[in-house]
Amino acid sequence: MPEAPPPDSDATAQPAADGATSRYADPPGGADQAAPVAAGGPGGRSRVQRVGRAVVAVFALLVLVGSSAGWAVSQRLDSEIKRVAITDPDASSGDPADQQPAVTAAGMGSINILLVGSDNRDGLSNAEATRLHVGVDDYGEHTDTIMLIHIGKDAGHVTVVGFPRDSLVDIPQCRDTKGNRTAPVRTRINVAFSIGGPNCIVKTVAKATGVHIDHYVEVNFQGFLDMVDAVNGVEVCLTKPLQDKDSGLNLKAGKQTISGIQALAYVRARHIYATSDFGRINAQQRFITSMLQKATSGDMLRNPVALSSFIDAALRSLTVDDGLGRDQLVDLAGRLSTIDMKKVDFTTVAVDTASYVYNGQTSLILWNKARSQALFDAIRNDTALVNTDPSAPTQVAVDPATIAVQVFNGTTDPAVGPAVQSDFKAAGFASAGTVKTAKNTDQTVSTIRYDPAYSQSLKTVQAALPDAALQPVTGLGKTFQVIVGSAYTNLSPIQFKAAAPTGISNPAVTTAADSVCA
Repeated sequence: MPEAPPPDSDATAQPAADGATSRYADPPGGADQAAPVAAGGPGGRSRVQRVGRAVVAVFALLVLVGSSAGWAVSQRLDSEIKRVAITDPDASSGDPADQQPAVTAAGMGSINILLVGSDNRDGLSNAEATRLHVGVDDYGEHTDTIMLIHIGKDAGHVTVVGFPRDSLVDIPQCRDTKGNRTAPVRTRINVAFSIGGPNCIVKTVAKATGVHIDHYVEVNFQGFLDMVDAVNGVEVCLTKPLQDKDSGLNLKAGKQTISGIQALAYVRARHIYATSDFGRINAQQRFITSMLQKATSGDMLRNPVALSSFIDAALRSLTVDDGLGRDQLVDLAGRLSTIDMKKVDFTTVAVDTASYVYNGQTSLILWNKARSQALFDAIRNDTALVNTDPSAPTQVAVDPATIAVQVFNGTTDPAVGPAVQSDFKAAGFASAGTVKTAKNTDQTVSTIRYDPAYSQSLKTVQAALPDAALQPVTGLGKTFQVIVGSAYTNLSPIQFKAAAPTGISNPAVTTAADSVCA
């Protein structure tokens, strides 16, 4: 019998009640087995969703600026990139409603960037828009993707928070496109962009979170397509096929590289997930993780053609605030160029309900006041969401006692296999039998072979053996196979801690170092 779904499995159709715990591993059909729902679900047809491409564009571009080619890249960006003003024209009025939140003493030196995805169709013909399933009617420019990127002052951590587009917030008085002062209104967060553009969305997010916004970055979807193609696609891993008629998504099960239409469809598909926006955000975070791992691998910098194509795409895609000049770009790039991907955390704002009704508006998302405030306080005070102390045991959500490990000796030393098996037993893992000899006994790096359906259990095994290579094997089952290489020294300390189930009321925190198949 397969175990019950883990707290943070994407297979969970509804958010569980707070306080429940689970110590069991994943069942077959875990991470990507999202239950499909009707295409015409709450909120109707979604506009193009852009969380994935927005974060990818900014991080990958800053990596390039911080590289050996950075000076030329930054010079070109500074001269060609589009810029907008985000300083509130009424900031000098003295009215507290027109002021940004103050920066805390602990937060001094950190940087907060508001990132939005625009449905601007510049560069797309009607035929291309139809082929990409993004629509051809012009209803004005909108944003359905709103994210806050916090970069720690010591470059020791980055936090990326996603805000669902239907979040109910107070939009303060802004200036519309004609310069007229608008009245405050309580409505969906993405309406702020339609009311007053970049300035109003910055002002709204700052007010809703209490976080001072330093910079603004906007991304459109033509540039996203070009950037993904410039790196020859992005790898994703699915435990079952995914199809969505609204976005044009049609992907097979397993690990695969996607680009163009399918990449755009993957990051915008919403109605195939039981939890709608939240299931889509999880998929987008996996896409972001894969793209970041590829963009920081070094291959981009060794390919001048791909590098040039990527920069061209970024210039077509990005709009930034007028305070984000070349010096600021280089500073940001310097902070991010050497950051450990394990210290780039992704999460969403905690939510009480996704079906709130207010003043005739339905299907609104109401934030969990206590948890969202704790998240915003952590950002304001420059506190990482995950403990990054290398000497502390890594906390894991799946008990190692529920995970069976089969050890294969991939070296010529017969003593290595039994020693590693003893290490796993000492760490609390279950044994799947006696040590076996691998077919290849001249391996240096250890390898973890696993079934993608057990992605949550993988996190426990990977935490104990963080330097191992990962090899997904669909259908392998619940037993993990560890092929030990000669570079093995010891397991890293782990600590099981049963956590409250993750869901819209208690969002999971993932990192940019997580496996693409996790």
